[in-house]
Amino acid sequence: MPLLPRVLREIAEKLIADDWFRMETQDGSHSYYIVGARAYDGEMRGELSFTTCCIVSPRTDVGPLGEYIARSQTAGEHRDYLKHARKRLEREGVSPGVIDRFLHGDLDALPDLVPASVSHEESLRMFGDLLDAWRVSQIRERDAMAELNDDERQEVDLQREKLCLKEIVTRYGKIVDWWEQLDTLRFQDQQLEEGSRAYLYGFYRASVVLSAAALEKHLKRITAVEWLGKYRGLVEQAAAALGLDHAWVDQACSVFQIRNKVVHEGHVPSHDEAKLVLGNARGALAKIMAGG
Repeated sequence: MPLLPRVLREIAEKLIADDWFRMETQDGSHSYYIVGARAYDGEMRGELSFTTCCIVSPRTDVGPLGEYIARSQTAGEHRDYLKHARKRLEREGVSPGVIDRFLHGDLDALPDLVPASVSHEESLRMFGDLLDAWRVSQIRERDAMAELNDDERQEVDLQREKLCLKEIVTRYGKIVDWWEQLDTLRFQDQQLEEGSRAYLYGFYRASVVLSAAALEKHLKRITAVEWLGKYRGLVEQAAAALGLDHAWVDQACSVFQIRNKVVHEGHVPSHDEAKLVLGNARGALAKIMAGG
């Protein structure tokens, strides 16, 4: 198993088991966490002895190379990494001419490439990002992904893990908040569950399409006819079969209105639109499952 997923799983298991606590100064200005409180308590009591410190990975920041490859794997949008790396150096006083000379192979420009306005560690990071960004530009020009050496591949693997972790942590609070706002349902439906999870994770197009697909499936089940027309006709047939009113028809039709824009017009739904579609699909299906 890759390194960070294993570490995150072990930490999450302890958090879920309430096996942690927080230490802080009296004024609350500084704090740290003990994850693995039972083991810590065992050590304090002298029952356990922890004598091995495991340094499991080098410190590796997510740079242009790892970000480019990770985004390429998901057909994601790329920024101009080289332009970005250059701008950072220029903001710290490095001459554009010096950067050009270095990128064209003039190693005599190297001493002038390190800005004196930042720490040694930060200057090395900026220099490394410039090299990575240049490498990305070469990969994009020659489609040379296979030319990565073993060290570069390991670095990219670790950067990918960090990007995934960053996305998960960024979304986590929103997922908890949005999940709390969902009402409980008395029925089960795999497509609607996937649509709900897509909404929670921020994949709004997928949520709209899956929510509509779940509703369409049950509309066809109740009407039991070969349907080739517009969605409103299908909805009205289902309403007639179940004795549902015009308000329900409008609720169900609104799901397909946004679904059609997403599927046929490339519309990118907002959070509120996805929430509306999911809510209307859930409400319409609740009526169907209750038999009207």
